Amino acid sequence: PSQGVVLPALLSAAAGAPGRSAAERTRLLAARCQDASAARDRLLGDPRGQRLDLDGLLDPAPLAGTLPPRPPFRPSGDTVAVTAVDSSGLAVSLVQSVYQTFGSGLCDPGTGIVLHNRGSAFSLLPGHPGLLRPGARPPHTLCPVIGRSPALLLAAGCQGGRAQPQILAQTLPGLADPDADPAAVLADPRWVIGARDIGFEQQTLLAEPGSVPAATPAVSPGLPVVTAPGPSDLAGHVQVVRLTRDGRLDAASDPRADGGTVQPETDAPGNTRTTPEGTPA
Repeated sequence: PSQGVVLPALLSAAAGAPGRSAAERTRLLAARCQDASAARDRLLGDPRGQRLDLDGLLDPAPLAGTLPPRPPFRPSGDTVAVTAVDSSGLAVSLVQSVYQTFGSGLCDPGTGIVLHNRGSAFSLLPGHPGLLRPGARPPHTLCPVIGRSPALLLAAGCQGGRAQPQILAQTLPGLADPDADPAAVLADPRWVIGARDIGFEQQTLLAEPGSVPAATPAVSPGLPVVTAPGPSDLAGHVQVVRLTRDGRLDAASDPRADGGTVQPETDAPGNTRTTPEGTPA
């Protein structure tokens, strides 16, 4: 069960404030991100064998002054997002993570594969949808995206732990514009809200310089805003590939990471070579 279930609510918030100032749009989206985080922590679990509150996940209730649960630690696994789209419209978005350094610390001797530690996301609270039980799958943070509109098809994914929906809500609206430069969209400053998962003891909005307009009203009482000295690894690493209606393929890799893009070029029938596009950060 992916936390991607709360992403539609955040995209609606990002697109649903026409005519408002940039500062007010930022406040509304940040508040909605807090609502979504709290709903995810309370309501997400394996749907097999139980009925989930899908309405509560798809349209999270306002926090009304309460604070969302705090994660007990900061995940430090090596998450990677890989996206691909071809000229036929076949699209893939894959996000892989062992969750925490070296995952569970167990390696299968036959294959050399390190086993992940996603089981740590189970709950031990009786009645919680994510309760640890036989045969259940734990809630997880991975949030791959494939989106389609009359103008384009895109595959996107990111690193960012619990903040992945927040990061995607700030980038997907720009990436959905076929005339926008995807590299410029990914380079725009971003913010994330978290606690121990981003290195703070309490819920904090961590802002890259320029991501939060100076006139932005307080998102909620008691939510401090900390400005990073520059682009932050905590603001996620987004990878995207797009196919426009006229058949044009483009791609971008987040400058906060060391990824890159490749695009096949066919010189002659049956002869395909791969050429790097852009400069890996």
